[in-house]
Amino acid sequence: MKTYCAIIIDDERNIREVLELLLLQYCKEIDVVALASSAAEGRELLKKYAVDIIFLDISMPKEDGFAFLASIPKNDYCTIFVTAYEDYALRALKANAIDYLLKPVSPAELIEAVNKAVQHHELLRSNDREKKIYDESLNNLRENIRVGNNPIAKITVAEQF
Repeated sequence: MKTYCAIIIDDERNIREVLELLLLQYCKEIDVVALASSAAEGRELLKKYAVDIIFLDISMPKEDGFAFLASIPKNDYCTIFVTAYEDYALRALKANAIDYLLKPVSPAELIEAVNKAVQHHELLRSNDREKKIYDESLNNLRENIRVGNNPIAKITVAEQF
């Protein structure tokens, strides 16, 4: 089974620990590599680990979850907000969150959110494989044109959906 590396960023220690325990119990494909109590700590963890999923609180002292997201590079990780406030759901969607969980976190909703994140990563991987094959085809075409030995009878064209 493929595992996905995750970090949890929340200013409340008990929330971080409970979420880690829920993931351990219900989401075996998730490997929680570290916990952070602030956005600043979260940034340091992103430098240290190859993270696939970020479980992120919104309301934190000094810097909220949205400011944190705006301060980090846009990589291929998924963000799942875990918060006590319903009010930020629309803003979370606009920030490209995979899901939005309300505290206390329900195991069923957590499983569903993790499944969405896993599907997102699998889609990215399949697109990467297709892009690699397409790039190899283009490189072969360029080489054939450069060498000029063989007439080119067929080329591949990618279709955008």
